[in-house]
Amino acid sequence: MENNSRKILTYAFFITLSFFFVELIGGYISKSLALMTDALHMLVDVLAIGISYFAVRIAGKKRNLHKTFGYHRFEIVAALFNGLILAGMSLFMMNRAYKRIFQPEGVLTEIMIPVAIFGLMANIVVGVILYKGKKGSLNVKGAFLHVLGDALSSIGVLGGGILMGLTKFYLMDPIISIFIGVLILVQAFFLIKEAVEILTESTPKGINAEEIISFLRSIPGVKKIHDFHIWSLNTGFVNVTSHILIENDVNPKDVLISAGKILKEKFGINHFTFQIENEMNEGCFQCEEMESESH
Repeated sequence: MENNSRKILTYAFFITLSFFFVELIGGYISKSLALMTDALHMLVDVLAIGISYFAVRIAGKKRNLHKTFGYHRFEIVAALFNGLILAGMSLFMMNRAYKRIFQPEGVLTEIMIPVAIFGLMANIVVGVILYKGKKGSLNVKGAFLHVLGDALSSIGVLGGGILMGLTKFYLMDPIISIFIGVLILVQAFFLIKEAVEILTESTPKGINAEEIISFLRSIPGVKKIHDFHIWSLNTGFVNVTSHILIENDVNPKDVLISAGKILKEKFGINHFTFQIENEMNEGCFQCEEMESESH
């Protein structure tokens, strides 16, 4: 997964960097603030993709006794940072658009429109590349959201350029920019929320902890499930730990095998640690542990 994510991010990085310069130069020549702002948007994408690439490489490093879970959390920290950049970028764009409402400027639309078309094409290509890997990595998802926001921005710039060329109604540009900024801000909120959920070790998205506990309780001979914890290190890496209290005449190995089978087959969870407790008398337990990990 890490190798695939790195390859995807590498392609996206160089394509976006190339068209950043195209839009920047085109915006300067056409005197289009909107196009130059969109180029800045692309530069933020370049930085975000670069950060994501770095995070994926770090996450792929082998774990050691100092980092017993490896470096998976670096991916989530980078994703959170990308979300914050998205939010800041959208607020910046809306502020610039608000100022342009009161100070509209004429632009050379005959230059602005072709450059905006090329910028949109670049965003579409990069977006398709990132879309293929966004489900497997929150970092790639963050980069995809950056490019999606930039594509929306390019559409706004292109549409505004066409309308301004036909009508000279320059207020259309800041209006579209504010609308795009709101869309980006909403996307940033959900990305930040998902990253924070993982960092605070909340129950992973799409998993019902009560349902898992209910299935474990249904194992023959199980009396109680306690000290149950479920969290994720990054997207797709879910970890479960739990104590399972069983009846005295039940074989603990049978319970361990059944519990592991439930997590793997019903919930797709391959990393878990169980401690089986057998009450012999008050305050005394015979324990047996099981740990399973899939790499």
